[in-house]
Amino acid sequence: MPRQKKPPRLYQRPDDGRWIIRDGSITKDTKCVSAVGSEAPAEAKTELANYLSAQVAGPPDGPCLPSQIKVGHVLAIYADEKGPTMASPETAAYSIMALSPFWDDLTCDAVKGETCRRYTRSREQQSKAPSTIRRELAYLQAALNYAYREGYLIHPLAVTLPAKSPPRSRWLTRSEAAKLLRASSPHLRRFILIGLYTGTRLEAILDLRWTHSLTAGWVDVDNGVIHRQGAAERVTNKRRRSVKMNRRLAAHMRRWARMGGAHVVEYEGQPIKSVKTALRKASKRAKIDSVSAHVLKHTAVTWAFQAGMTLEDASDYFSTTAATLENVYRQHSPEYQHRAVSIMDNLRQSVRVSVQVSRGKKPK
Repeated sequence: MPRQKKPPRLYQRPDDGRWIIRDGSITKDTKCVSAVGSEAPAEAKTELANYLSAQVAGPPDGPCLPSQIKVGHVLAIYADEKGPTMASPETAAYSIMALSPFWDDLTCDAVKGETCRRYTRSREQQSKAPSTIRRELAYLQAALNYAYREGYLIHPLAVTLPAKSPPRSRWLTRSEAAKLLRASSPHLRRFILIGLYTGTRLEAILDLRWTHSLTAGWVDVDNGVIHRQGAAERVTNKRRRSVKMNRRLAAHMRRWARMGGAHVVEYEGQPIKSVKTALRKASKRAKIDSVSAHVLKHTAVTWAFQAGMTLEDASDYFSTTAATLENVYRQHSPEYQHRAVSIMDNLRQSVRVSVQVSRGKKPK
């Protein structure tokens, strides 16, 4: 028998004392803060009462016009029905929580360019990165698309997204990578080496196990292969193909495997969820700026292209689309536009000969 869903309720976050409303997979910030362990303030209780009132009203039955259903209802439907099958439910929850204060009480016919731009400006005033704002609005678009497909909305609606940020070009030199490794703790050193040699994403590295797994990636030490995805895991847009290790990483893996543990990257015998703090401290000790987990992937791909890896091989090895590699990394290859430059060199030679002939000179 399935567990009965708890009603909407107030919850105080233990890290900062902020009160939020919890309703299944939906969370809504009440913007109220008090001492941890204290009773919820009256303002938070009022916010909960208003939330409950809105839920009682509920969306209309069957397909309806955008003016007949609130954006908050659409977001709630999306979170409840789609949330459990999302590849990144936590990211979706954070984005929906960020959208809620602005959009919840607006009806869906308010979703237009001017309103989306106003939301963008409001988030910019809160010092949110353009990529974060674009991701939040992308979740709003996904929720509206879902509502249309499932028959809640009578016709689709388009969200105006802010322009894409230019591709990040930060990558480590070999000297910087060596300094970072020397400044890192053992568990972080494992993470960095896997990232530099394979370009594997953060979550996939931290999920790696030493034994075959259906629900997470694992390392086949005997055959020198990293399986980035468990056999029973759902395939998403974040592709996780298997990757063959080079000799150096394979040697490290064999040594680490002999040291025991369940996960490849552990701290004090326990799996870890993030290396953000450890990486920031190591970067500070190494006196290297702008280092994140994703910079390791940038570095791996950049080094590969500098060494002459082809676009086809890189797409397979790094589980990244050819379009992304073309737009962000291919200019680092020594073969980048090589054929075009050769043609232009020949064209220049032809132009020089033509000029000499026009002047009555004998071509050299």
